[in-house]
Amino acid sequence: RPRRRSRTYIPATMPEKVALIGSGNWGSAIATKIGVNASACADFDDKVYMWVFEEYVKEEDGKWVRPARGAKPPEGKTWVDEGYTPLTQVINEKHENVIYLPGIELPHNIVACPDVATCVDGATMMVFVIPHNFLAPIVPKMEGKFAKGAIGCSLIKGIEFEKEGDMKPILISDLLQDEMKKSDGAPVVDMSVLMGANVANEVAKGDFAEATIGCTKPENGLKWCAVAEKAVAEKAAQMKAGARREHAGRSREIWGDGSESTQRTCPPHPAPSTAAC
Repeated sequence: RPRRRSRTYIPATMPEKVALIGSGNWGSAIATKIGVNASACADFDDKVYMWVFEEYVKEEDGKWVRPARGAKPPEGKTWVDEGYTPLTQVINEKHENVIYLPGIELPHNIVACPDVATCVDGATMMVFVIPHNFLAPIVPKMEGKFAKGAIGCSLIKGIEFEKEGDMKPILISDLLQDEMKKSDGAPVVDMSVLMGANVANEVAKGDFAEATIGCTKPENGLKWCAVAEKAVAEKAAQMKAGARREHAGRSREIWGDGSESTQRTCPPHPAPSTAAC
């Protein structure tokens, strides 16, 4: 059974601190699962910082709008002077990404943050959901901030290619690992990948969706399943509503150990239902 949080419960180890780097449509969608799971499970820190590329927005005729691309505020003025509000402030006040995922409530423990260094400070688990062309300018700002031994998971679509020679393809997860290795001490962040034939809005709404987590270390893959699995979030919501029915099945994921695929059940904290991740 899922463990209920209580003031007297002390985890055997320090709880995992999850950071979400990215807040677009897909990033905000996965935040709806990560926030609930982090809040429900004592293995995770309640608060989840979400890095947001800061923009300025305002509501006009019931619709949230931004300045035109490339526009600048009048000389001597700021966008705030012109009636706009930082997107991070709107997200934290309304618990909704009104630009990239309108109409979907975000868990209240998701905290929008415009500074990526603050977002990953002390993080032991980092979820990357940003366009791959953002990696070069963003990753160096994380240097020295995330915890020693931190692990990462890429939800970034696409692939890169070598700039010279045979133009061999480069996995985004490898690119991320290489960029973080440039920090002092050359930290090696073990990377996993979550991919699936899913649509962000459907995931955010709680519709049926599938995802496969690829990992080099199964124990880390199990951690990511606990962070992102829809079934964990659903179980937590049912517990809060006072539901007591038992779940008959267990969700399964396909894991890669680097050489062959094996099938493992998702972690028992909290116990998954039959819903897919």
